[in-house]
Amino acid sequence: MRYPLALALCGLSALAWADEVKPAASAPTWAVSTGVGAAWTPEVMGGRYDHVRWLGQVSAVRDDGWFVDTRDGMGKAWQLAPNWSLPLLLAASDRRAQSSRIDHDTSLEGMGDIGATAQAGALLRYQQGDWKLGAKYLSNLKGGMQGQQLALSVDYTLLTRPSAVLVLNSALMAGDRHYMQRWFGVNAEQAANTSFSAYQAGGGWSQGVVGLTLLVPIDKHWQVIGRAAYLRMLGSSQDSPLVKTHGYGAGGGLVQYNW
Repeated sequence: MRYPLALALCGLSALAWADEVKPAASAPTWAVSTGVGAAWTPEVMGGRYDHVRWLGQVSAVRDDGWFVDTRDGMGKAWQLAPNWSLPLLLAASDRRAQSSRIDHDTSLEGMGDIGATAQAGALLRYQQGDWKLGAKYLSNLKGGMQGQQLALSVDYTLLTRPSAVLVLNSALMAGDRHYMQRWFGVNAEQAANTSFSAYQAGGGWSQGVVGLTLLVPIDKHWQVIGRAAYLRMLGSSQDSPLVKTHGYGAGGGLVQYNW
């Protein structure tokens, strides 16, 4: 389950290093970046089995608002006002294999795999000085029990120097009852196939995140990004039998090249 971990480590909030939409030029141009790195995270949210996961990042943003990004999918952003922008996007949902481990001795075998499906959403962004605020909504296009998600984020730039930029990040994630049951619930069939007790998860807040992002430019093309975060399970997610710890840390780093 990678949704909050993606927020924490591949862009701690959706706004941490978001490209600003620029006025369209007569000949639109693209800003392209690629990156590789690694993250140290639990294999499952709320789990006690930590592992290293390799990270890859590709982003292409056109100055008229079109974008393709491994974090936010693909779509177009509109500048609503000097401080407001609204990207509309299509993206793949997270996935989870039943081979994932929640602690050293326990896997999710018998829970079934959760596959990736298509999602549509919107991200309302506001920036004023050192502050960036965002509200990201995602709805699964497959329908049924896939569910809907909401992420609220606030970022504040603590330090801006030619040699480094330091940003304080925070976010709150929520889901409807379908989303929460999909990731944190245990239905009767799953309970019969595993040692987990049946559990009906309710909609509401699922997780909170606070952390720091450090960006260190090397030259006009290369930069290093490091992130550390503390994540806290909230609402009905923290009572799930799949969750072994209510709070945990995560960290990672990325070397990025801007074309």
